[in-house]
Amino acid sequence: MANRPSISAEITREILIASGHRCAVCGVGCPLERAHIIPWHKSKNHKVEDLICLCASCHERADLEGWGEKTLREYKERPWVLRQYKSEEFIGSKGKVELILAIELSDFDERNQRLIQYAIAAFLGISPNSVRITSVEEINSVRVTVELPTDNLEELVTAYHKGIPELDEYLNSFALRELRRVEDNKKDAYERGSYLKDELDSRLPQLNEVTNKNLAPTEIMANPVKVLAEQFLRRSPVTLLMVGIAISLIDVTALYAAATKEGVLHISQGVGMLNNYGLLSTIVGNPVMLWLAKEYYQGTLSIRTSKAILNFEPISKSLALLTDMIKLRQRYKFVIYLLMTMGGFFWLLNVGTYIVGNPEIKWGQKVFDSLDHPLTFTVTRFHNFFTWVIVMPLVGYVVLCCSLQLKRAIAIASQEAALKYDLLSPDRRGGFGFLRKAHLTFSVITGLIYVQILLQSLTFQKPNVESIISYIFLTVMVIWINGGVFRDIYAQIKTLRFESLDRIKDKVYKNDQLSFEILKYCYERRINWYSLVSMILQAAAIILTGIGLITENLYRIVR
Repeated sequence: MANRPSISAEITREILIASGHRCAVCGVGCPLERAHIIPWHKSKNHKVEDLICLCASCHERADLEGWGEKTLREYKERPWVLRQYKSEEFIGSKGKVELILAIELSDFDERNQRLIQYAIAAFLGISPNSVRITSVEEINSVRVTVELPTDNLEELVTAYHKGIPELDEYLNSFALRELRRVEDNKKDAYERGSYLKDELDSRLPQLNEVTNKNLAPTEIMANPVKVLAEQFLRRSPVTLLMVGIAISLIDVTALYAAATKEGVLHISQGVGMLNNYGLLSTIVGNPVMLWLAKEYYQGTLSIRTSKAILNFEPISKSLALLTDMIKLRQRYKFVIYLLMTMGGFFWLLNVGTYIVGNPEIKWGQKVFDSLDHPLTFTVTRFHNFFTWVIVMPLVGYVVLCCSLQLKRAIAIASQEAALKYDLLSPDRRGGFGFLRKAHLTFSVITGLIYVQILLQSLTFQKPNVESIISYIFLTVMVIWINGGVFRDIYAQIKTLRFESLDRIKDKVYKNDQLSFEILKYCYERRINWYSLVSMILQAAAIILTGIGLITENLYRIVR
């Protein structure tokens, strides 16, 4: 198996969609396996036509009972999702929706048309024959008109507007920009309030070029925070990291150029640009923070694919609510505005100190970004605004929302008996390996912020009130999330583990040798590296930063 390449995500997505995200044989929707119709040792390839989605039980039966290529190809051509529906096409009331896809028309070939037809059908749980593509047009992107039963149309449109995560999972690969109902006539359109928008789209096609997103300009102007949140959700962690690095490179280049021109890279008995360690740490840390925040969000959502989940239904609402919270569609959106207001307050306080007050008195020494150096003053204020009003509030909001909904999802799933502890899970954590990774990501985020606080405090000679306030606020949040979120979750997982062990012990008492070996394996002492590293990171960050702040400020006061 060492030389066997992995199956690409694109191929996996295609075979999942073709089977309606269900086993092609029995229709089970549990975590699926990719089976080769022609055994790998013969074909040596991962072609789409030679792969089929099966559940673990059917996959095992296919191997043990020797179903063979002919049988598997029949299931491939007519999977369960097609055999389930007797009629070839739905007879009844139908409607149409338009899907705006951010791809080239040349890329939307017959294969992709078939895939999107199957994807919509799989999400709605209907026959692919009931979903029909009636037109495909190029309008700076691709507009696809799809006809389907009216009831299912309403379900699809509602799911899109609510931001249901499962819909994103089915249609994510098609770069969906917008999904909207197609009205039969102007009267109905007026009644639904969408005719005016259609007229606007037809009269102002250049809006697509301006926004490149089919978003009305007024929406962007009215609430840029929502646009920022949407972009955070749309972009991958690596993309956010790359964008953050690009901004930081522009930032440091502008700072270096301004400081060089004004001769303040180093200042005798003062803080120059190159020894302002707090500033440099935020330049480096901003892109990393954005990346880690998206990893934490995706780590929270990865509960959907965990084998610890017996039934996804109880937690689907919590995960949908999480997406809505990040999109600022829920009442919790006041939190990000509060965090941004706090950041803005400190930013204005900082600007006021430089304009009205005397920064040399505040910091106890000369600084490179005073009003005596207008270029570095201006560039540094832009950097501080980006860090304090955009990056930190966004990261803090994402962490808080993910932590709350993760706790809620686990609690609900536990109450509904939708969780299990898989003693033989490959992650050695009963299927909860995703939780350890999420916890580690949270620890790294908080650790980075502690480092920035400490470096900011050590840069200047006078006690730094902003650093002390930031340290107290962050420590309260860390203690609350660890104690109020992760501790409760781990307690529930521990209970599930003991229940699984009790069931195995009952079998051992009946002289089940296999159960005895499983029990012995489970009781082997193994180091939980994720938990150990998380604990060390957080403890070291809190203690070392606290000691640094206290001793440094006491030393300055005494001196």
